[in-house]
Amino acid sequence: MSRITLKALLYGAFAALLLLIGFTSFLGIDALSGLNDRLHGIVDGSAEKVKLAARIRQDLLTISRAEKNMILARTQEEMGGFAGVITKTRSEMQSKREQLRSLATDAGREKLDQFAQVWDEYLKVDEEVKRLAMLNSNVKATMLSQHESRAAFDKAQAIMVSIVNKAEDDLTKVATLDEAQAAANEIKLAARINRNLVEMQRGEKNVILATDQKQMDEYAAAIDEIMADLKARLNELDVSADSEGKRLVAQFRQTFESYYDLHKQVREISRGNGNALAFELSTGKGRELLDQAEGHLAAIVKVNDEAMQADLQASNENYDTARNLLLIVFAVSITVSILAAWIVVLRVNVVSRITALIGKGDLTSSFNPSANEKDIYGVLRSMNGSLREIVAEIQEAAANVAAGSEQSSATGQQIAQGATEQAASLEEISASMEEMTSNISHSADNAQQTEQIARKAAIDAESSGKAVKETVEAMKDIADKISIIEEISRQTNLLALNAAIEAARAGEHGKGFAVVADEVRKLAERSQKAAGEIVTRSKNSLEISEQAGEMLAQLVPNIQKTSDLVQEISASAREQDSGAAEINKALQQLDQVVQQSAAAAEEMASTSEELSAQAEQMQSSMSFFKIEADVGSGRSRGSKTSAGKATTTAAPIRSKASKQRAHEIEKRGSGIDIQMDEDDTAEFVRY
Repeated sequence: MSRITLKALLYGAFAALLLLIGFTSFLGIDALSGLNDRLHGIVDGSAEKVKLAARIRQDLLTISRAEKNMILARTQEEMGGFAGVITKTRSEMQSKREQLRSLATDAGREKLDQFAQVWDEYLKVDEEVKRLAMLNSNVKATMLSQHESRAAFDKAQAIMVSIVNKAEDDLTKVATLDEAQAAANEIKLAARINRNLVEMQRGEKNVILATDQKQMDEYAAAIDEIMADLKARLNELDVSADSEGKRLVAQFRQTFESYYDLHKQVREISRGNGNALAFELSTGKGRELLDQAEGHLAAIVKVNDEAMQADLQASNENYDTARNLLLIVFAVSITVSILAAWIVVLRVNVVSRITALIGKGDLTSSFNPSANEKDIYGVLRSMNGSLREIVAEIQEAAANVAAGSEQSSATGQQIAQGATEQAASLEEISASMEEMTSNISHSADNAQQTEQIARKAAIDAESSGKAVKETVEAMKDIADKISIIEEISRQTNLLALNAAIEAARAGEHGKGFAVVADEVRKLAERSQKAAGEIVTRSKNSLEISEQAGEMLAQLVPNIQKTSDLVQEISASAREQDSGAAEINKALQQLDQVVQQSAAAAEEMASTSEELSAQAEQMQSSMSFFKIEADVGSGRSRGSKTSAGKATTTAAPIRSKASKQRAHEIEKRGSGIDIQMDEDDTAEFVRY
């Protein structure tokens, strides 16, 4: 019988757990589905029926309240509003009854039929109550009595008071006993009629306030008796009154007839007694039918509540069944999990023991050669063999690396020494080039200054030439102006001669004028002489200025040519300066390259030393493992000795100057930067 692998055991355990979980999930989902159906049944069925029954009951209360408000309303508008509420609520209630009937059971429909029978009777009573309330007879009679009838009564009473006042006035004016008796009789009759008016009005109020027909008839009979007595008294008063009294009596009759017509209307309206009858019907038979309807609704609610309780009990039973089944499946799942874990732990303990030996470096463990390659034992056996081969190869490679690093270290030190000497020579050449560059730059600066001076001299000479030319032109203008002065002097002289001639002709009277003319002539001669001298001097200055202008004209091209030559010299100096700077820059770059090479060679030597040390550490680490043949152990020891010598030989070669140059190269950010102070052995495993 073949042994079950750990993988197959794990697959089997997880498959069993997945099946149990799936079965548990199926049971849970099925139970939840059943509970959800029950919940929907409760919400959409029993609870909805209870809710509809409660709303129908609320509609009953709304109709009853609107009915009472309609009875108590005083205006037709208020009554119409309450009647609209009743109609709307009855329509909504009918819709709810139909909805409840569609959801009800047979027992529920039977209860609904009983409710409908009582409700139909109540609706008839409600219609009658509405009709009586709409009559509003008590309110109408009261309003008529308080307004139109009262106004007519006050008018008639005022006329009767006028009759009494007139009789009292007549009583104060009588002269005989008969007249006094007649006036007193008129006062008594008028007072009696006034009392009859008050009694009629009181009877009218009693008729309005009466609640049954018998009382109304009694009050009406009393009013008729008062009316008969009033008419008799009025006739007596009409007979005994004078003309003014008869006019007042006739006026009273007319006013009283208007009041009596309104009084009869009040009595007729009051006999309808609509408000009282409506209230009596509403609180009597209407209340009885409404109580019966509410009783049937309470029975419907009770039936639906019992159905809801039954659904709730069924849901609880389904929940208990599903819970118990899930607990059983859960217990089975726990048992299977514990059993699978126990078997796996047994197998894992064996694997843990073998891996612990491998972790301690013991690779000499023996394995069953018949173990399955796919089993954990076969995998461990393959891993152990691979580790043996890898350790042997690493030990041999470490010895080779140690030998190669020694050679690399020696070569690097030689390269570093040669590069250091080259760097020193380049530094001397660079210093000479810097001095030559400085001289060339100084010469270029002097040439540039000379160029600027020559250019300024050329500009000044050109400006002087322009000034001389302008001076020549000015002198020519002065000469022209002086010629004008000479012409003026000549003409003045002629005028003076003419004046002298005219003075001579005048004789004695022209002597003073002749003297003035002579002085003017002398002054003109002197002006002409001075103008001649100025012309002579101007011509001489003009010749000198023209000569200076010619000399400046010859001097400006020479100065310009000198400036051009100085510019060429300055450009050549700048080119030499730029070339020297490029050469100096190239030498500096070459110096940097040589210094970088020296630093790189030194770093390579240092790296070789570190590599040799790492090889020794690797050999030391590999000695942790135990294998059948300790490959490369002798070579490892030899490498360690030679590496130590190489390190001793290479150490003095690194000079202080080379270290400083390497540090400067590192600051400039160029060259090869090998940091030997970092943890380069981080990727190696330390034991």
